Amino acid sequence: MVACGDADALVTGTTRSYSVSLDDIAQAIGPLPGSRAFGITMLLSRGKTVFIADTTVHELPSAEELADIAVQAAAKARQMDRSRASRSSPSRISATRCASAPSACATP
Repeated sequence: MVACGDADALVTGTTRSYSVSLDDIAQAIGPLPGSRAFGITMLLSRGKTVFIADTTVHELPSAEELADIAVQAAAKARQMDRSRASRSSPSRISATRCASAPSACATP
């Protein structure tokens, strides 16, 4: 459904392992050309949204991969912020941080 545009999100893991779910997701939607697949967690608490980019997809990422993940996560956080602003939501994305490359992850 996600691959066809009939759904915006997927919740999985109850009946399948992480690696099986990840393989299925990669086959269905995969990353955009020129981008890298990565894991991102969105935490909503006390009126704030925090994006945490991690290495759930790459077991031992290189420094280049970590920097790329940080840049893509920051771009996704900015995209979500613009999307919320267009709906007149009072919420703001308050922080995006990455332990490996903090300057690449700072919010605008």
